[in-house]
Amino acid sequence: MAMNLRTSALTISTGNRLQSHISQFLQGRYDIGSVEWRMLVVLSEQPDLRMNQITQITEMDKAAVSRALTKLGEKRLAKAEVDKDNQRSKSWQLTPAGSALHDVVRAEYLKLQSEIFAGIEEAEMSQACDVLNSIKSNLDQIEDSDR
Repeated sequence: MAMNLRTSALTISTGNRLQSHISQFLQGRYDIGSVEWRMLVVLSEQPDLRMNQITQITEMDKAAVSRALTKLGEKRLAKAEVDKDNQRSKSWQLTPAGSALHDVVRAEYLKLQSEIFAGIEEAEMSQACDVLNSIKSNLDQIEDSDR
């Protein structure tokens, strides 16, 4: 089934509302933005990553990742260690305070997520993920052909 304009508008507006709600939740309760939260999640799962690795994992541009890591560093939630062999390269990891914040936010985030997805069956969620992954794959192909 082809995606019509109404479906496209619904997808975009729902994504925007979801992003806005999550951003307000994170900023209001924990004084972190959604990009900072993504950095906390990535670094909790894979410590000692370089910025280029984080940009690949998150599919975000270098400037946004750099700003988020800088903010986390200023808040003493993450720290960078300079590579001994390459002084220009740094690897990032969470501090104990960053790990603790991640754990607290994660628990609350999972509660929020269960409220957002309440009433949606597992099969429906799986199908929605399949559709979103197909859209993402199509976008990847379009972007690759534009280069």
